[in-house]
Amino acid sequence: MVCAGAVQTKNVRNTMLKNLLDAIGTALGFYCFGYALAFGGSSFGGPTTFVGNSHFFLMNIENNFYLAPNVNGFCFWFFQFAFAAT
Repeated sequence: MVCAGAVQTKNVRNTMLKNLLDAIGTALGFYCFGYALAFGGSSFGGPTTFVGNSHFFLMNIENNFYLAPNVNGFCFWFFQFAFAAT
């Protein structure tokens, strides 16, 4: 972690805990609502919406048309989570 090198030794624990809690909070938020709002807005051949209305809590993630048949939906979620967390 780059932040650990920019603070005094006594504050490293606090900085690492803050980074961990940020990652956990982002993961929960993206799991519950973020993925659905970003990728649940349209279906193949159906109407496209501005924000998503499906895939909340990753329900039916395997039926997402963004994914190729050989890509696991949870791997795609983790890949997109990495961008949401930065």
